Amino acid sequence: MEDNKLQIYNFAKQNNLCVISTCVENIPESAVVDYVISENLEIFFNSYIASRKYKNLLINPKVSIVIGFGEALKTLQCAGSAEMLEGHDESAVINKYADTLLFSRRWKNKEMRYFRVKLSWVRLSDFSDFPPTQVELNLEDF
Repeated sequence: MEDNKLQIYNFAKQNNLCVISTCVENIPESAVVDYVISENLEIFFNSYIASRKYKNLLINPKVSIVIGFGEALKTLQCAGSAEMLEGHDESAVINKYADTLLFSRRWKNKEMRYFRVKLSWVRLSDFSDFPPTQVELNLEDF
């Protein structure tokens, strides 16, 4: 794995919460969700079908994501497209959730759907030093 991509992956893997933002008809919506990340920098999360996030994603799959909060002064900003998972892909993500997160979600609730975000752009910023350092990748090139 290329060094910058590995640095971004390792940072995202240290966290398990992110803010995901969707937008429909010029009305933004943001929510904190738990997530897992693959080595290919794909982000997986779930959503209840009653949520605004879920309804927005059915109309507009474009999302932005922020990972990293608190005293570390590091954040990862991302943009990409979400797709709802089904069948084997969904089962694999449910198992990855159970193996990765601090709690077990090895179940499929009929009111919950799982999504994969294929990132097109990421920027890891470290504001703990001056000047701040940044690593930016356009993943459409990968």
